[in-house]
Amino acid sequence: MRVSEEWYHSYNQKTKTRAKAGDKPAPKKSTKTSKALNWLAPVIALSAHAKALAALAKDPGLRTGRQEHYDQVQIFDHFHRFDSNVYDHLYAIPNGGHRSKKTAAAMEAEGLKRGYPDMGLELPAGVYHGMRIEQKHGKRKPSEDQVAWMRRLSGLGFYVLLSFSPDETIKTIKRYVALKPGEGMPAHENDEFWRE
Repeated sequence: MRVSEEWYHSYNQKTKTRAKAGDKPAPKKSTKTSKALNWLAPVIALSAHAKALAALAKDPGLRTGRQEHYDQVQIFDHFHRFDSNVYDHLYAIPNGGHRSKKTAAAMEAEGLKRGYPDMGLELPAGVYHGMRIEQKHGKRKPSEDQVAWMRRLSGLGFYVLLSFSPDETIKTIKRYVALKPGEGMPAHENDEFWRE
């Protein structure tokens, strides 16, 4: 999903019209109106993913050097909006990124493992226990540590995806969760980068 300038402008206009300190409170709505709006609360409240994409639409330069980050934000935003079951079981594993040596050492002491995939989906499907996703941008090859983890996790019964775009990841997750019991995923074109 790309956030359009029109969407961002509309979002920006709505935030400018919110009450500021010292403004008179809006007239109290009837209980009936409040109840009617309650079901809309999840739709009205923007997720952290949507906010990040709105900021990116405003300043495309934010993507420089952080392409994988924004690809992953796009994946989470998609499932937040369109598939709550997947979203509730999909999570990020913060192995990458720039951090100080002190923070990196502390995270390693806590159990951070070099090369572990970027995302996990804790939904069994078909013949798999769950899914692990290594998200790359462009055609960057996985490191030796990443390849070792992907092979290990695949051997343990997880479906492992190496993906080079958010659209590819979204499409593959949808295919994965639609598997029938006993069914396996077809070979993926990116398997050649990590399978023996």
